[in-house]
Amino acid sequence: MLFVRIVSVLVTLEALYDQFLIRTPNFIIYVMTALSLVALAAIIVFCIAMRWLSTEARLLESAQSWKATTTLFVIIYTIPLGLFYAASLVAIATGESFYFNRNSVFAIVALIALFVPLIHLFISTSRMKNEAARELSEFVDGRIQSRSAQIR
Repeated sequence: MLFVRIVSVLVTLEALYDQFLIRTPNFIIYVMTALSLVALAAIIVFCIAMRWLSTEARLLESAQSWKATTTLFVIIYTIPLGLFYAASLVAIATGESFYFNRNSVFAIVALIALFVPLIHLFISTSRMKNEAARELSEFVDGRIQSRSAQIR
């Protein structure tokens, strides 16, 4: 998770840098594009870590939900955006221009598709929280019942 934290800080600094309208050298653009690739990897690492945590805590429903979230992020975010960023890196390195023609219908469909993994991430988080609370409640109820049986 240290990797995810470091990438989060770097992406935050990049977003701060993007707020200023200054001419950016190609090297900085190249680094920022590479950081975008690393950020995609950090999302996948986070989802996998949450799945492992769910598995270790025996939250099986949450583990399956995190598996689905990981799959959605890989298919909808990582593969298409990863290819796009890789093509951008090649274009920057060679000094060529990289254009991606799209129409408004594609943009609307793409925006809707990009929301699916984010919504599922929130569902997985909520599911994990609720399942953990349910397990904890059962554990506490079991301890209270066993103590009351010992007292009698």
